Formats: sequence, C-alpha cells, structure tokens
Amino acid sequence: MYIPMMKTRQEEISVSRDLNYCFSDEIIPLFEVLNEIYEKKYEVDDNGKPLMELKPGKKKKSRILKEKTPDDIITLDFINDTVNKAKVFIDYFRFDINKYNRQVDISSMTLAYTLNNNSDEYIKKLQSVSNYENMIPVLSLKNKFTFSKDKTIDIITQLQTLNSAIAFRIEDELYEVYRDIIEKNLRESDYLLYDINEQNFYSKVMELEELKECKTRAKKILLNSPRNSKNANKDYEDCCATNLIDNAAVNEYIDYDLDGFGDYGGLKDQLPASDGGGNGKGSALALLYNYKDNLFYSFCNSDTSLGVRGYSKVIKDVLRYENMLNPDNNCVAYTKIKSMAERHKAGSWRTWNNVALTRYIHQVYLKTKE
Repeated sequence: MYIPMMKTRQEEISVSRDLNYCFSDEIIPLFEVLNEIYEKKYEVDDNGKPLMELKPGKKKKSRILKEKTPDDIITLDFINDTVNKAKVFIDYFRFDINKYNRQVDISSMTLAYTLNNNSDEYIKKLQSVSNYENMIPVLSLKNKFTFSKDKTIDIITQLQTLNSAIAFRIEDELYEVYRDIIEKNLRESDYLLYDINEQNFYSKVMELEELKECKTRAKKILLNSPRNSKNANKDYEDCCATNLIDNAAVNEYIDYDLDGFGDYGGLKDQLPASDGGGNGKGSALALLYNYKDNLFYSFCNSDTSLGVRGYSKVIKDVLRYENMLNPDNNCVAYTKIKSMAERHKAGSWRTWNNVALTRYIHQVYLKTKE
C-alpha cells in the first residue's frame, strides 16, 4: 500500500485531480489540510444582477466577492470531488514553526495556525470527517502536539464510533509512550501511520524491529520524507541518478511486516513561505522517479542566475533521457514536459513540483499494475 502525502496547495490538488484514477485500496492519498476552502459567492443587487467593480491595475470590471463565512466552507467536499470519492486520509495539519527553515506564510494556512492553539477545534475538525464514508480521519500526534493517554483513548473511541476506519499518525519518538494504546485500542480496519520524517530509513532499523513486534490489529504504514528539505536545488547532480534521495522505504518496508509506506512523492516537506520561496533566482531542477530501479533522476541547471529560465536546458536534457525513463511511452509526466517543449514554455517552480509529483504517483501506480 502506498500513501502519497500532500498538502492542500494548488499543485498537489491539481495532480490529485488529474491522477484520481490511480487511487484505490493500494494507493490512498493523505491530505494535510492547511487552510479552509470556501465556496465563492458574489454580491448582487435587488434584482439578482451581479455587482461589478474595477480593481486597481485592471482594465475590466469584475464581480464583487462576498465576505467569507463559516457556512461557505467546502473543504471536504472539494477534496472529495478532487479524488472522485476515492478513499482518502484527512489530516488536519498542526505544525511546529521551528521545524521549517523559511518564514512561514501564516495567511496561507490560517486554519493550521488556529488548530495549533485550539485542541478542541482540532478534535471537532476530525469528527467532521465522519460525514464522508470514503474519508478516514487522521489523529496526528507530534512532539509539540500530544494528548494525555486518557484523552488520546477518548478521542480514538469517539472517532471509531463515528467512522468505520481511522488512522493514528505518530512520530517515532513518541511510539513507546503510546504503544499500549496502539496495541489495545486500534481495530483491524484502522491504520497506524508511523512517521520517521526526514530520518534515514536505515538509521531506524532497531525502531522498525520494535514496530514489527507491535501487536496492533491495525494496518502498519511507514511514513517518511526521503528528500531532505535542507538540500537546495543547486546541490543536485545533473543528468544522473541522485545520491541525495535514499528511497529505501519503498522496497524495504515489507521486511518489517509493514503493510505499506508513505512519502511526499518527490517533494519536500515544506510550508508556504512568506517570501514566495525565493527571489526568482536559483537552479532549475527536475526530479524524475523511476520505479524499476527505485531511483530519482536529477536534471539540474547549475546557473542560478537564470532561475526558471534555466528549465529550457533541463527540458532538453530530460527529453534526451526519454528512451530510458519512458520506454513504454506511457508516462503522463513526460506528456506534460513534451507539451511545454512544443509550446516553447519553461514552466515555473510550481510547474516542476507538479511534474515531480505526477511522475512519482504514476510510477507507483504502474508498479501496482505489474
């Protein structure tokens, strides 16, 4: 079983919509919900005619949006439509600001910030997932966000009453503290999501042996983030398999009697940055995962002054490797890349995050079909 972990940002949502045919009991997406999604509603006059305004810098008038209200929240409906009602994990995100290097753009994740400071609201959000039969609520415990053991059992019991399946996500450092709860309180239909974050798979062998001995009835899934967030684009090699991403969990999890693995699909575990993520400079980087050898192939333009313009060279290099990376001519990521080449477009940073994630999920999907 594979769990692609994604935050509710534009590109992750776009990839999920394009690839929702890949989702099944073998590939179950997990969304870390950063912010609420609202239905757009517009101001109208007494006759029901839309009211218009001319915004600064615009030549045409546009409809006037109404102020958002709690009644306009459609987050779970939106996700449900995105995955075409496939089975999906819903993880209302809470975060430790010290974990992330860049200054976080709180305006892009006001819900997560609110839940950081309001445990009762966090629990209510998890309970709301029960309105959707295909959605699995994720109770997530992190070093900075825990509950007492009694409270944890109470939350698990509440969620189990409301849902046929729940997930219990826990960082590895907390596992021993909650092990008895995991063994006694999770059902056969539930999921244990054991999260080692960016730690190397082989550095956790002893802990994984202990997890192997865990007598929980729940399905055990190893979550990890093999692409280190501290590595900059310029650190990656050009036109070869990179040594900077050790994707061992993909093949090795089964040796520990685990039921599956999860990761960020070739992306970093990063949050929206208040500076937009850079000043337009930086190395253009494409990372293309290849399931046949479980390696990421790196294509990097080392000229940081070019920024996204450097993708013109990257595209040419990626296409030169098509016979090796797309031998069956069935890669949807290559379809995107060739379309850009035909239109003489280089794409943006977000475009290439889309390509990396698309390639990864689709590669795992192809592997399940063998």
